[in-house]
Amino acid sequence: MMQYNDSGLNDGQPYNYEVYTKVTATDSTSGIIEVAWTAGGSPIPAGPANLAAVGDTAQAVLTWDDPTTQSDGTPLDDLAQIYIYRDGARIDSVDPGVQTYSDVPPPGFIYHYTVTAVDNETPPNESESS
Repeated sequence: MMQYNDSGLNDGQPYNYEVYTKVTATDSTSGIIEVAWTAGGSPIPAGPANLAAVGDTAQAVLTWDDPTTQSDGTPLDDLAQIYIYRDGARIDSVDPGVQTYSDVPPPGFIYHYTVTAVDNETPPNESESS
């Protein structure tokens, strides 16, 4: 057998395989090679891209592009939310496709904003910050 196709796998589920060869005439086997693989590619979404912020003394307006792939480049088919963070604390979330957020932070400070992508798995997988 040169190839094996395992079907009925659950997306995002890690699977472990052991591969070896066997010579039937002598009943001898090779060493075992262990292989790990996650069905459907990485379960972690890629982060939102092109995060930009514009603001004045009253508000900050963030824009970004929703991710379309997982962190390994495989297609993302279960994007559930975009989380918005101010200075490392999550302040809100928006649905996919919104791609903009207006924040009215307390005045007199400089703020650092990041956004992450979250899928609909249980528990959810969250991307790296953008």
